[in-house]
Amino acid sequence: MSLIKSTVDEAVWQAFDHAAPSYDRVSVLQRQSADFLFQWMIAGDAFKFGSVFQWADIGTGTGALAKRLIEQQQQVFAIDQSPAMLAQLQSLVGIQTIQADMRDLPLLDGSMDHVVSHFALHWLEPSVLLELSRIVKSHGMLWLALPVLGSFATVSARYPQLPIFDFLAAEDWLQQVQSLDVELVSMTQKMWSQPFANLQELLHTLKLMGGHRLGRVREPVPPAQFRAWLRDHKPIALEYQVLYVQLRKR
Repeated sequence: MSLIKSTVDEAVWQAFDHAAPSYDRVSVLQRQSADFLFQWMIAGDAFKFGSVFQWADIGTGTGALAKRLIEQQQQVFAIDQSPAMLAQLQSLVGIQTIQADMRDLPLLDGSMDHVVSHFALHWLEPSVLLELSRIVKSHGMLWLALPVLGSFATVSARYPQLPIFDFLAAEDWLQQVQSLDVELVSMTQKMWSQPFANLQELLHTLKLMGGHRLGRVREPVPPAQFRAWLRDHKPIALEYQVLYVQLRKR
């Protein structure tokens, strides 16, 4: 069963739409991070007493976490702007897909037992947390994984003119948390790193995962300079610094 809601920021979600067939194959670090978050959820009693809860998976993508949730006999509303990503989940029992903007969720106040979001919210401003908090019941949990400042560190240091996504600092997200009617239960940070043979291979992989729309161009990069970078055959690492946060709605 699917619901459809109007979407915004088409350039971003369309990039992920085109990347849907290759996303799971190339998104190594995202998969490792999703595994880490899920194990962290288990350690935090997300599925205690065998209860069946309704979860909203915000920015679900191909459903790495939604699939794990239904394996725990949970009911999942999988929300994303990419129809091609959601299409991979529509046949799975226990998952209802919703094409919607994360800032304007078609869910009632306090309608979800719990919310989870992994590698999605960094495309938006921290104010999006207000919308996630709105849909959670009192005493419900929010489990969030947010790529933050420190991601792409090696790329940024070696190629300082390359437009890099403007990851916010962890403090920016935590400051927004303080404005919510929630309790910060626990948090941690972890760096994930993947080696590549060269910059060209790294950028090609980013395109296959839909993440090639990097950041604002601070200074125009001369074409000759960019071509020279692509001829650089030194190994390089792709890194994500990820903030993991567990919140409880008051």
